[in-house]
Amino acid sequence: MSTAPHNNATLTHGGLLAKNVIYNLLGMLLPLVVAMMTIPRLVKGLGTERFGVLALSWVVLGYFGVFDFGLGRVITKMIGEKLGKHQGSDVASIAWTGLFFLGMLGLVMAALLYMIAPLLVFRILKISAVLQQESLSAFRVLSLSVIFVILTVGLRATQEAYQKFAILNVIRTLNGILIYLAPLLLLPFTRIISHYVWALTGVRLVIMLINGAACAVQFPTIRRRPIIDLQLAKPMFRLGGWMSISNLIGPIMVYFDRFLMGAWISVAAVAFYVTPYEVIIKLLVITSAVVQVLFPAFSVSTSTENQKTALLYSRGIRILNLAFFPVVLAVILFSRTGLALWLTPEFAEKSTGVAQWLAIGIFLNAPGQIAYSLLQAGGRPDLTAKVHVFETPVYLAALYFGVKYGGITGAAIAWTLRLLVETFVLFYLAEKMIPHAIEKQREYKLFTLAATILFAALTFFSLTMVQSVLLFIVILLAALVWFGLALVNPAEFKSIYAVIRGQRS
Repeated sequence: MSTAPHNNATLTHGGLLAKNVIYNLLGMLLPLVVAMMTIPRLVKGLGTERFGVLALSWVVLGYFGVFDFGLGRVITKMIGEKLGKHQGSDVASIAWTGLFFLGMLGLVMAALLYMIAPLLVFRILKISAVLQQESLSAFRVLSLSVIFVILTVGLRATQEAYQKFAILNVIRTLNGILIYLAPLLLLPFTRIISHYVWALTGVRLVIMLINGAACAVQFPTIRRRPIIDLQLAKPMFRLGGWMSISNLIGPIMVYFDRFLMGAWISVAAVAFYVTPYEVIIKLLVITSAVVQVLFPAFSVSTSTENQKTALLYSRGIRILNLAFFPVVLAVILFSRTGLALWLTPEFAEKSTGVAQWLAIGIFLNAPGQIAYSLLQAGGRPDLTAKVHVFETPVYLAALYFGVKYGGITGAAIAWTLRLLVETFVLFYLAEKMIPHAIEKQREYKLFTLAATILFAALTFFSLTMVQSVLLFIVILLAALVWFGLALVNPAEFKSIYAVIRGQRS
């Protein structure tokens, strides 16, 4: 790792963080555009079932990184703490030790996927007999890519600690494009799905090597003999263990609702629920772009500068409140018309309530993720894990009654109520960590709660397009006035004014 001086002011500077948020948004949005262009051609060329196996491969490549037992975030946090305390000489051992453990974990997960591949293909997944052997070969090839995916988590985490989001997002964008483009380039030559998975595995290997090269160039000491300190195992796995609990419980709370609807209502009901969900959930790229930048900044500032932490925390929440309010208001007022135009009037009739309540949940989730990130960066992942453990049975009970008495809209309401409670619990826990006064603390909580109540009330009205447009303008202007008077301080007004004038603040 580089021994060049890195100080708290450099790694938590507002201009750097804002620039990195923009890098993150671009890195997430450009692959999404490529996906929208390539997926229809792949579906047509491969056929529905082969494309389904390819889609499952994308899921593994995209989400197996969450099974890193939290070590990725641990690496970022521990390096951030060392940088905050000006102990850069200790960084190399943290990075190499984290990569060593991630490599071991990758081998275990790869072996596990290889062994359960027959169970997935022949028992769990409904794959036609004609494609079963082909799919088995594909899943076994895919197991190799798991090693590359998990090692990449550690290499990215090292760069995130140093706020190297420019190069990270160049690599992320390249990965996102190649994951979709590589199968498209194979389409004229073969339809054997294992060939496509070999191509995807090659992409992940290349991305891992590029991340490794970026670390070697940016932090020269990584090129030296690996420094593996086994004494770091206990603190790494203690922190990572708590983080992994949240990683494992999260998918249950995200995906269990559709299985329940499929069992109690119908598979068609799942389609009416999942379609708006897949659109609304894309709004989380905004949250991810901000949180991924703030986590390493929190890791640095919580070790030495609680006042800076309080400022970053407050601004992060207010930025996301401001970013999401008009978007969610538009979903509430125009989702019925939008769904009818995009799909069918039947979809609009059945899915409007789902879209509206899921959007409210996303609005609540955004500031909650800032608090969640602060707790983990501050060394208390046990608190976030305990919140998830305690809320899971309560949520599942609420989901039971929501689906039983409210159908798919009831499921969306249960999901949103969970996020309402979770967000304010996370606010309470996160703010206990910061002894300094948090700027606009009462104001942003009041804004979040008032906006949520307003959004919920609007779901009960059926308005014409003209009424919706007028109401959108009036509410948005009122919210902006409230936001400007109550949540933005004079120094921030000056920065905004400078940006508008094209000057550096």
